[in-house]
Amino acid sequence: MVLRYLEPQSSNVTWVHGDILDQNTMDRVLEDHETDKIMHAAVYSATREDIERFESRRIVSINVEGTANMLELARKAQVARFVYASELITHRCGEVHGFEAAVACLGGPYGPMERTTGHRVVMSTLLQWTGKAVRGETIDAETEDYWDFTYVLDIAAGIRTVLDAPSLTHEADNLNRGVQVSAQELVSEFREASPSANINLRTGNDTDMPQSSSSGRIMDSSRIRDDLHFET
Repeated sequence: MVLRYLEPQSSNVTWVHGDILDQNTMDRVLEDHETDKIMHAAVYSATREDIERFESRRIVSINVEGTANMLELARKAQVARFVYASELITHRCGEVHGFEAAVACLGGPYGPMERTTGHRVVMSTLLQWTGKAVRGETIDAETEDYWDFTYVLDIAAGIRTVLDAPSLTHEADNLNRGVQVSAQELVSEFREASPSANINLRTGNDTDMPQSSSSGRIMDSSRIRDDLHFET
């Protein structure tokens, strides 16, 4: 599915199948490809406390050891810039080894190819609602809910902007629209797009729909707009 979606750009993509915890994979990438910039987003996104408790060891292994392997790859390849879609763990390594490290915090991603993986189990609200509408299931929504949704192609363009910027003013940038979408607004749009959708908009906090990381949180995206002149 992913290959079909990216087919128009296939000549610009080289696929390497591997595990960032596997040093052989890292060595193969270093030997077979010239790398001048790295965008590292191979993280375990545990957005629920129960997942964090159950998968603690894997989360630490992937997000810490895997990131350490990616930083080592950046050091060996002598890249110019390393962008990480998570915390500020990378900066000191960049300082020591002479490459620029930056953080891109991704806010409310949605769009094509979103799917459950072994490291991401809570889908965006838009995907959850769309799936329920297609299956004829009831969509339960809370009147006080709100989200910040960012289309994945806009996020990709923002990542490229951070990677290719001549210089960076800040160590971290938020890549998101920064626009609050209320439950009432989303319900209105869904009912217009799918009049047959069964939506139960209610007051309270007893919905059983898993909450995505964009629920009830609007990040400030003014830095990337003001410094790098990027708009979603």
